[in-house]
Formats: sequence, C-alpha cells, structure tokens
Amino acid sequence: LEKLHKKCGSSSTKEKFKHMLNHIVKHNHLPDYSITIEENNVIFFTKNIQFIDINNLNRPRLKPDTIENAKKIIRPLGLDVYALESEWLEFWKNSGEPELASPDGAFINFCKKKKTPT
Repeated sequence: LEKLHKKCGSSSTKEKFKHMLNHIVKHNHLPDYSITIEENNVIFFTKNIQFIDINNLNRPRLKPDTIENAKKIIRPLGLDVYALESEWLEFWKNSGEPELASPDGAFINFCKKKKTPT
C-alpha cells in the first residue's frame, strides 16, 4: 500500500488513499482489473475481458464529440470511456446487432444509465 501510494504520486494521506482504494474495491469499476486489499498489500487481478473486433464494418461508429460528451457524463464515476464503449458494443452485439437510428444517442443513454444505481 505504501509503495503504491508513492508510485501514484498521491498527495493525499495514506489513510485517505486507502479509503479511496477501498471505494475502488467496493465498486469494482476499473475496466481491466479487480483489486483486493489484504492487510497493507494491494493485489491486482486482470479481468477476463472479451474483445470485440473493432474493425467490424457493421458495428456502430461514434462521433468524437460523443466520446467527449460521454467522458463528462461518466467522469464522477471514474469509468474509462473506451472500456465503456467496448461494453456497449458487446451489449449491442449480444442484442442481435440491431440497426440503430442514432448510435451516438444510444451510447449516451447507455452512459447515463451507468450513473443511476441499479
């Protein structure tokens, strides 16, 4: 924990840093990792992520402005917009790859739903 605190360059106290890490552990919202804390050891595990072929020509394309707007929506949650886009594309694929009238609007709505507790 102490080494991670130093490596991150955090200006918070060690107690506050541990509190923030516990928040990350509780909500498990890092896109590629799960974290556990055992005593003063922070343990990172890679998540089993299935990647979608981003070169798939049939997949919905998002405008750069949409990505920027999504970042503003999810910023308080500390989520990664590109991991969220990948999750959204997987959701779209698992839904049978429906034709979307507005992929940008669909993605923004997907992001907004992340803000509301389930």
